[in-house]
Amino acid sequence: MFKKSKKSILIILFFLFVLTNSAFAQGTQPQTPFFTSEIITVYFLMLLFATIINRLLEYLKLLAIIVDRKVRLFAKVGDAIFEAVRQKMDRFGIYYDAEKVRANLRKYLIFTIMQFFAFVLGVLLALFLKLDVLVQLQMSIGEPYGFILTGLIIGAGVEPVHSFFRIAQEKRKLKKLKLQAQSFLFGEDQ
Repeated sequence: MFKKSKKSILIILFFLFVLTNSAFAQGTQPQTPFFTSEIITVYFLMLLFATIINRLLEYLKLLAIIVDRKVRLFAKVGDAIFEAVRQKMDRFGIYYDAEKVRANLRKYLIFTIMQFFAFVLGVLLALFLKLDVLVQLQMSIGEPYGFILTGLIIGAGVEPVHSFFRIAQEKRKLKKLKLQAQSFLFGEDQ
């Protein structure tokens, strides 16, 4: 487990090193880089919090499974859901393996609860720290909504954080190409 965490930290640090070098490198054309120091800070915080929440949820999931074996709380809720699903499948004449369906429902119930908990933690962190990624990307949608969106992205995990920034970077490149095309077609004095 420690090797996995150490490897993740090294990958994040390497990625941030590459980002900071490309963001602050002097090019031949004077242009605003996509990765400013504010965006890198928000990106790093989002990755950090997403990683922490993922690790926390791994431990909470193990704890939930242990508690479920003793208290059977998820089993009771899963059985109630199973009964509703069983009635629907019986009414439609669908053949199913009851034990597989019951096991899958319990597994997905725990996953759903943990993911909901991750979203709540992400939103609370973003609200508490006033972390709004959209403001840094100059796409603000309003104060509470930006915090909520940032928190949902954090709660979704590390990969959605990466994807969000990749999409934002591509959108910025397209906007820049559009402006270049407009200035080429209509001249500099538009």
